[in-house]
Amino acid sequence: MQIGGGGIFVPLLILVGRFEPEEAIPLSNVLIGGASVANFIQMCRQRNPVRNKPLIDYNLAMLLQPLALCGTLVGVILNTIFPSWLLLVLLIVVLVVSMQRTLMKGIRLWKQEKRIGDMGFITVHNSGEYNVQDSSIHSINNQVSSIEVQESVTPKMPFVVMFVVLAVSSVLSLFKGSSKGPSVIGVHPCSAAYWVLTVASLPPLLIITIIISIFLVRGHKYKLRHNYSYLPGDIIWTIRNTTIMSIASFIAGLMAGLLGIGGGMVFGPLMLEFKMLPEVAAATSSFMILFTSIAAIAQFAVLGRLIPDYAIWFCVLGFSCSFLGQFFLNRLVRKYKKTSLIILCVSVVIGMSTILLITIGIMKIDEDRKAGLSFGFKSVC
Repeated sequence: MQIGGGGIFVPLLILVGRFEPEEAIPLSNVLIGGASVANFIQMCRQRNPVRNKPLIDYNLAMLLQPLALCGTLVGVILNTIFPSWLLLVLLIVVLVVSMQRTLMKGIRLWKQEKRIGDMGFITVHNSGEYNVQDSSIHSINNQVSSIEVQESVTPKMPFVVMFVVLAVSSVLSLFKGSSKGPSVIGVHPCSAAYWVLTVASLPPLLIITIIISIFLVRGHKYKLRHNYSYLPGDIIWTIRNTTIMSIASFIAGLMAGLLGIGGGMVFGPLMLEFKMLPEVAAATSSFMILFTSIAAIAQFAVLGRLIPDYAIWFCVLGFSCSFLGQFFLNRLVRKYKKTSLIILCVSVVIGMSTILLITIGIMKIDEDRKAGLSFGFKSVC
């Protein structure tokens, strides 16, 4: 499970490893990249616990990714404007609320699973309650059978969409320059070309999100016409749900860019708020991080900000630790039949990240104070 890795690795590399932030951020992305590959290798072969389809919700990842990148872009700009003390306050509020809600969900699910015991198959209702369900699913007509067959295989379109979205955004980021490094074509910050390139990435991402939403809503209507039966934990792609999820992904990306926290730390809890099964939420969040981390590593490599020797070791370390962690967590979940362990692990990671990120935030404020920097809002340029 990979939730909020950036929120732990970057502070640890700075506090314990004594790396400078310019070195810690690329190495953290390499470590997360290795962990993402290990997670995907294991999770792509696993099945959804209530239906014969992949564990990863590829459609949800495809919907969330474009507007999350839009939100991240806006958040990074706001990060340069907001004073350090305000960023720290917002960071504390976001992480504490996220940890509290995730922990409460985990505790509530733990109690429900303990009460239910081994009576049957545990699934999640859209209301958030857990009941014993009959796991047998019977197709009522040929159309439903066809839908179930299509859902049972890994779709190709989400991979293509996410690759194109991240490739385009990465190229534009390299052209205009960012916190990862200067422009590769010599564009100066706050110049006309800089703002044109910044704005240019927003309309395509919005259009892609609208097209994906239409595709998902049409698929839902097709299912309804043929009496397709949704199970607890399934996402019903109504216009309302796709709109809410798209807006939520933008806000999540905004918080990630504004506060400098990892995407997994916001998308994991966000998916749990959608009443997704914990294992599906963790797998889908890790799948999204796989693409973003690879895109970030590619940008750092082009900019020459990767330390080769460290990068190789951190990649191997991330892969090995994630592979072992995922293996043992899955064994614990199967042995004790408690998916609440996943949610509780997420809350622990968020708690650790909260402590580390607040520590870094306080250190940054102290450095600004000693340097005599202003504690008011700053110019974006």
